[in-house]
Amino acid sequence: MAARPLSRVLRQVLLAGAGGLAALPALVQAQDGGEGGYATQLDAVTVTAQKRIERIQDVPMAISVLNAQHLAAQGQVQLTDYFAQVPGLSMNARGSGRNQLLIRGIAAGTEQNPTVGVIVDDVPFGSSTTDIQVPDIDPADMERIEVLKGPQGTLYGASSMGGLLKYVTLDPETDAFSGRAQLDASTTAHGGEGYGGRAAFNLPLVEDVLALRVSAYDRQDPGYIRDLQQGRDEINEARVKGARVSALWNAGERTTVRLAAMAQNAEADGTANADVDFDHVPAYGGYARMRMAGTDGYENKVRLYNLKVNADLDWADFDSISSYGEYDYTSLQDVSATFSRFTGIFLGVPNAGVTIDNDSRTEKYTQEFRLSSKGDAPLGWQVGAYYAKEDTTGYQALRGVDPDDGANLGYAPFYQATALSRYEEKALYGDIDYQFSDRFDIQVGGRYSDVGLQARTVYDGPMAGGPSVDSDPSGGEKVFTYLFSPRFKLDADSILYARVASGYRAGGLNGTLLGDFPQTYDSDTLVSYELGYKGIYLDNLLAWDLSAFYIDWSDMQIGVVDQATSISYTDNAGKASSSGIESSLTYRPLDGLELTWNAAYTDAKLEQDLPNGTFGRKGDRLPYSARFTSNLNATLNFPLGSLYGFVGGGVNYVGSRLAGFNSSAATARFVMPSYTTLDLRAGVEAERWALSFYVKNLTDEYAFLSATARNATTGQSLYGVGILQPRTFGTSFSWNF
Repeated sequence: MAARPLSRVLRQVLLAGAGGLAALPALVQAQDGGEGGYATQLDAVTVTAQKRIERIQDVPMAISVLNAQHLAAQGQVQLTDYFAQVPGLSMNARGSGRNQLLIRGIAAGTEQNPTVGVIVDDVPFGSSTTDIQVPDIDPADMERIEVLKGPQGTLYGASSMGGLLKYVTLDPETDAFSGRAQLDASTTAHGGEGYGGRAAFNLPLVEDVLALRVSAYDRQDPGYIRDLQQGRDEINEARVKGARVSALWNAGERTTVRLAAMAQNAEADGTANADVDFDHVPAYGGYARMRMAGTDGYENKVRLYNLKVNADLDWADFDSISSYGEYDYTSLQDVSATFSRFTGIFLGVPNAGVTIDNDSRTEKYTQEFRLSSKGDAPLGWQVGAYYAKEDTTGYQALRGVDPDDGANLGYAPFYQATALSRYEEKALYGDIDYQFSDRFDIQVGGRYSDVGLQARTVYDGPMAGGPSVDSDPSGGEKVFTYLFSPRFKLDADSILYARVASGYRAGGLNGTLLGDFPQTYDSDTLVSYELGYKGIYLDNLLAWDLSAFYIDWSDMQIGVVDQATSISYTDNAGKASSSGIESSLTYRPLDGLELTWNAAYTDAKLEQDLPNGTFGRKGDRLPYSARFTSNLNATLNFPLGSLYGFVGGGVNYVGSRLAGFNSSAATARFVMPSYTTLDLRAGVEAERWALSFYVKNLTDEYAFLSATARNATTGQSLYGVGILQPRTFGTSFSWNF
């Protein structure tokens, strides 16, 4: 019998395991030293999912938690590195700095309003009106990353209908000076080298009263894609750098003020995309593609400033949270396959190359006031008021260029548009939790949101029919979301819960161009029904979370490409659903040995034909979501003389996914095959320093993270596919002082 490839063996093992235990909210436990210098039991993990500090074991919803410092030490510094570890979380890594997040399969395409919200320390971040602006924040100076599953519309509002990604940063400490430095280095198969440096300092300025925390990082992510037309290797090498400054002021016995500023810049000359045909055969080699000179790169800038004031009013806690954020994005793409058919008409130069400028800037201001009950009274409650204003300026221009070298042909853009939009949200929310007994309680919540939209678009160029200004379309709607969640405590560490929750995504404005397209589209809404169990056994050695869900999605927003003009717009379609099971099992059978197994099954599909039945039919799977995912991790800590050592590894399985819906039913959808990766790690730790070594994707699995047709109109073309980072060896050294 012929030997089977390791990746195939791993895949079969994972699938066999998933049959016995399907599903998965990952429970990542904190590490406290026992007598042997390592944890002997599972320690309690606290989260702020419900805007208050709670044990994860007590929260009646599915939550995953990732230790940010562990991610950084293992070189897992991008969302593409660690999303597969989180049950129910999927990703469409489209390149050019554009990422789309999905939870429980809730997505219908790209270039739409996001379905997953992003929070940084209680502050909503990123755009509510475009999903290309999902911040991919380096885990430096983060305490943890929480992933909340299912709609979070009651506490977090719009754009969290699928779930929420929550970054929790490290607070300054007022009692002692401390610091941490870390250096990383890596090398990638089929590519080049990477490096990283991080440093953080905690500075008490007035003991027990005032402290400052300063951190910074600079990293280079290795490239591994060759562009044959540009004659460049490792063109997707990326540079990411940033800093964060935070201050903590204990202004009185009952008042605390936190002030923070964060900045991150990222840039690259190319994406991690290669070109393949519909049958997955590489057109120019597995890690190669063809793009015109100067295209496919990107730059983005993130800025976030926030102020949080907490006051103990004796009868309640009061929080005021203010924020201002900026997100700038610039890219130049080669779109010849879609638009070169128009250059003969509008420029008199048949089949010229075409580039598109993409520039956008979003400025977002938010203000939230919140009151929360205190104590252990049978009735717990919180109420809040929220306001957000978001201004976005977007610019796009199509230019005719020389198809060989990308040089401008000297013509003005044959199409350009500048769009100015404003999104405003005003909301009141609240929830109550009534304890009928020591073991049974019910939580009920609601949120009333008033959303307003304004836009103005200026067009120019022959393809647009000359200079024109749209008629300032505006829109708005009032939305109510709700939550109902009974919980029964089986014992101090085990609960059964049910959760019925709704969520929504704000509507938007298309503008009009070259056809009778709808100027506006409405919000879409969903209702999620979830049953769950959380339990800890064997004297805190074994933890198991299990949840089952069904989601009913109505008036879903979907992107449409007009075949006559290649113009894209958004419309409301019919219904979709998502159902599944998620499970997480963590077990510490021996001192120092921890095993974690996550698995998930998600069935996300259309319940009605899409408009006119032309490109999406009832029963079709929703894009980018895998039916099966699984993750198995093992870590062993052991004494090593006066030091402590550790070895570990993880196996990730991601099932096959379908690309977005095509504009024609005659064109089959692209399939992204399933893949399995193996990661290994080992190292040694002392009281103040640690040295670790890791291997990501040991078997050098060739896998697709996204797929976009080079001809966006017909889909009958080569596909640009996002390629998973190949086998990477790395090392990390950290020093605490």
